[in-house]
Amino acid sequence: MRIAVLDRDGRTLVHPEESARFEMRSLSGLPLFRAPKNEDGEVRIAPDEKGTEMRAAVVGIPERGLDWTILVYRPEATVQEEAAAARRRTIITAGLTLLAGLLLSLALAEMLAHPIRALASTADRVGKGDYSGDLPFPKPWQPYEVRTLQGAVGGMVLQLRAYTEELENRVAQRTAQLTEANREMESFVYSISHDLKTPVVSVHGLASMFLYHY
Repeated sequence: MRIAVLDRDGRTLVHPEESARFEMRSLSGLPLFRAPKNEDGEVRIAPDEKGTEMRAAVVGIPERGLDWTILVYRPEATVQEEAAAARRRTIITAGLTLLAGLLLSLALAEMLAHPIRALASTADRVGKGDYSGDLPFPKPWQPYEVRTLQGAVGGMVLQLRAYTEELENRVAQRTAQLTEANREMESFVYSISHDLKTPVVSVHGLASMFLYHY
């Protein structure tokens, strides 16, 4: 960054080069060092006394009749390099921000899709008659709709599980009753067959004698 101050006649009062200050060199003939036309100052690009392209902020000091001109300037090539570096940093920052946003969106999508997949898996197991799997457990950070759906599916599975257990208990009780009835029937049949064996043998013998004699 360079600073130059010129009086009303364009002679150098302050300059980066000591010789220019010592000689009070006149630079009014160079467009870069001319007094600004706008009282608020202006920014211009022009070559300096050595022919190097410069970008300068120029402002006039009219107070107390000084009519000085102050320039703050630097090489245009340096400005362009810094601008290019700033653009590169901006592009890199935008790319990193976009990548971070993409990763965040993927994480959010996975966080939302995971409970939906769990619900689909639960529904598939229930459809196949398997009520023994883990129930979907709502998480506080999940959307309200997802938590509500998980609660509804979990309640449905619990009811189906209770109904299934009750039905299995009833079937087991009925099976036990039928087993006991069959056992009693077998015992009764055995008793009847044993009790009727002797009379049947006697009748059979009597019938045989009857057929023999007559």
